[in-house]
Amino acid sequence: MFKNRNLTRTIAISTVLIALTAVTATAAIGIPGFSIFDTITTFFGGTSTVPERIGAPEPMTIGVCDTAGPIEVEASLVGPGPTAYATLGAAFTAINAGTHTGTISVEVCGNTTETGTAAVNASGSGSASYSFILIRPVGGVARTITGAVSGNPLVNLNGADNVTINGINSGGDTLTIQNTDSGNTSGTSTIKFIGGATGNTITNSTILGSGSMAVGTNGGVFWLSTDSVTTAGNDNNTISNNNIGPAGANLPSKGIYCNGSGTTTAIGNSGNIINNNNIFDYFAVATTSAGVYAADGCNTWSITNNRFYQTTAKAWTAGSASQHSPIWLIGTSTTSGSQGLTITGNIIGYASNTQTGTYAISGTGTSGRFVGIFFNGSVSEPPRRLVTILSPL
Repeated sequence: MFKNRNLTRTIAISTVLIALTAVTATAAIGIPGFSIFDTITTFFGGTSTVPERIGAPEPMTIGVCDTAGPIEVEASLVGPGPTAYATLGAAFTAINAGTHTGTISVEVCGNTTETGTAAVNASGSGSASYSFILIRPVGGVARTITGAVSGNPLVNLNGADNVTINGINSGGDTLTIQNTDSGNTSGTSTIKFIGGATGNTITNSTILGSGSMAVGTNGGVFWLSTDSVTTAGNDNNTISNNNIGPAGANLPSKGIYCNGSGTTTAIGNSGNIINNNNIFDYFAVATTSAGVYAADGCNTWSITNNRFYQTTAKAWTAGSASQHSPIWLIGTSTTSGSQGLTITGNIIGYASNTQTGTYAISGTGTSGRFVGIFFNGSVSEPPRRLVTILSPL
């Protein structure tokens, strides 16, 4: 590998012609426009002088665990690394402090147990300075980030933009992120978006939680929250191709929950995409439960091609007032309620993501009810499309 020093190096080549011209990592790992190597041209049987960039860091070795980890950080500008951290939270703390800047790769090279919330702040907030952060597993084996955090998220995108968590799901690389706290404390979640978190992607991962609060209480496996920092909301985030379900035997009452700011249309959480996820085993025996629940401050969403199912039969307890809805939209605000929504291609039913078995819920209570899609949104604009398969129940 060519080091970046203030010099010109002569290289002897006797066997091959090599032309490495601005190789990008976009297709393989999702870092837009990042050049892994300097442009280098050498010639068969001869020599070439290679002018090297002055003051630039070494290229990142993406997809390789260079340290003992379990979390390894590399960056394109300040603090190129590779630098090892004991937890994801410690790595985020370093990024927030400006220890690593530019395009940042956070590689999960081992399992971690987080002792609290791992929060990454907005670039430009304090010393944080980055254009893109990629979090991904490395090493060809399953990786897990776990913790038991009550009343707070395990991972907090605190105004952060352009963060991608990609579990890859190829070559043996998989990533599970789970909050195992099973209480009903408000705010308990696995991944939270707050303070104008925009343009983030969570994909190809297994995201698990066990919070048991009612649907109208803040929290869930995913939680899209409010924005008191910008005037734009937590917008244009994508949750796709994930497994969203329980952390162990304790079931979450909600898969994806949104309760944003609704004073204006712009400040609502808008343009978010929920696509092609397996959302399963969300249930509460004595309170309300939902796969996707959106209250005020959540507009112009796309909820498409997801599979909602229960892997085992579920039962309400006697006398519980327990509505259960795979999709529950209840934002009545005319400024930023449940409006401009696209809901299509979802499959509600069965006991698996391959449409086998039965989605079974029962109980002795008189007020428990199942509603496949519950819509009580803005009367000014109902959902644009409601094309969903419900069978068998």
